[in-house]
Amino acid sequence: MRLSFSSFIISMGISILFIYVFNLLLKSYKHYHKLRIDFMNICIHVIMIKLLIPCELLYTFSIPSHYIMLWFYRFFYFPIKGIPLYRILIFLWICGSVACLLFFQRN
Repeated sequence: MRLSFSSFIISMGISILFIYVFNLLLKSYKHYHKLRIDFMNICIHVIMIKLLIPCELLYTFSIPSHYIMLWFYRFFYFPIKGIPLYRILIFLWICGSVACLLFFQRN
């Protein structure tokens, strides 16, 4: 599996799309009664896994993000006390993922 900046962006976009569709299904009263709890549980787990592990598979073809998103690179490579911003955000993401996993494992 490959972890890159474009995989973060793609994972966030897909997760937002999944959450939006899941929200529409839950808001619609006539569709809500047709959904079973195991289907909703699988949807929630797919969303959680995609948010916790934003990696691309090795056979995934992606466009190099530094050609398209140059502004994002300038922003995320901005140093704060000598440390690039993207490393700080990755550290926070890992801490949040571990905390979320511990919270859900405990419940």
